[in-house]
Amino acid sequence: VLAGDSKAMQWSETLAKIGSHQGWRLDTATKSRCPFVVDTVRYLNVTTNPYTACKDFNTTLMDQLLKDKPDAVILSQRASQAIAPDGKMTRAVMEEGMTKSWRTLLDNDIQVIPLLDNPGPILPAFDGQVYRCVGANPEDFAPCVFNAVPAIEKSGIPIMTDVAESLPGVDVVS
Repeated sequence: VLAGDSKAMQWSETLAKIGSHQGWRLDTATKSRCPFVVDTVRYLNVTTNPYTACKDFNTTLMDQLLKDKPDAVILSQRASQAIAPDGKMTRAVMEEGMTKSWRTLLDNDIQVIPLLDNPGPILPAFDGQVYRCVGANPEDFAPCVFNAVPAIEKSGIPIMTDVAESLPGVDVVS
């Protein structure tokens, strides 16, 4: 099963092709701006309200996974923060929710495979959109180059790596 937000969904076609060649069945359960965390989450810059549709989606998905017991769940996400009880966005709450969700799968003999996020570009002049930058600079792509370090720091890579390292038997795919 492939689960997570749109970052997970971007891998679906490739994973389906690999699965077809390997004799795997790949079910996809993704929701935009909804990392696989069985807690209320909110993605930055979207709304100040909890994303309850995401929580409901993930609660239903977790119930189904525990019932079906797939061999593995492949996870990917962009989000690195979730809403704390005081309403503030924190990494700690997201990390706790991810750890709880992943541990639930592991405790039920379901392998967890974190597939790391590909970091998005930091191009403020083009709203982070590489295609806009390339379109505006068709003869010279140099303005479209961005520093990978801050892009990685803003991605799901650090939190997914940290959660994976905290759980025995979970190794990231990068």
